[in-house]
Amino acid sequence: MPDSLLPYLDKGKHAQLLELNDARMPAEADNKLQGKSRLDTLLQNFLQVSASESMVLQMKLLPSQPAEGQGADSVLCVVQTVKGPCPESRVRLFSRSWELLSDTCYRDKKLLVRPDTISAERFAELLESIPLVMWKSELLPDADELVLTPSLPMLFVEEKEKMQPLLLQRNLKWNGKTFK
Repeated sequence: MPDSLLPYLDKGKHAQLLELNDARMPAEADNKLQGKSRLDTLLQNFLQVSASESMVLQMKLLPSQPAEGQGADSVLCVVQTVKGPCPESRVRLFSRSWELLSDTCYRDKKLLVRPDTISAERFAELLESIPLVMWKSELLPDADELVLTPSLPMLFVEEKEKMQPLLLQRNLKWNGKTFK
């Protein structure tokens, strides 16, 4: 894994986390920010590391439909979530040799779904009044899905309360090429 994906830890600390996990001990190590990094979950095709109090990294090996001329049968999905007042994630796909295939930071209002309880006109009004939607992305360890949870960081509390019906979680399924 390139150091740029987890700059909080050097290669020795990566190895330390794995060794502690293998020994069934708490997999925690000091990081470069004078804090702790913790290996939360390690499965055959899934990894989650709390790199710091403000950043979580998830990785998952996903089956892929190889492009013409390529023999790759899987890709690596890396989700980095930064926790601030509202969490936001960056979702990247890599080849098995760590070549970047795609880089996405969801901010699209179009991912918001109109609940049945809101008219199309009212939904359009509400969308128009939203300056920014931030999405927390999370890989599921036991399914090839990406869960998106929206937040509205630039609205006042009263405005956010009006928008609550729009803040529905979305599950995108992996189809071998992308999440849909």
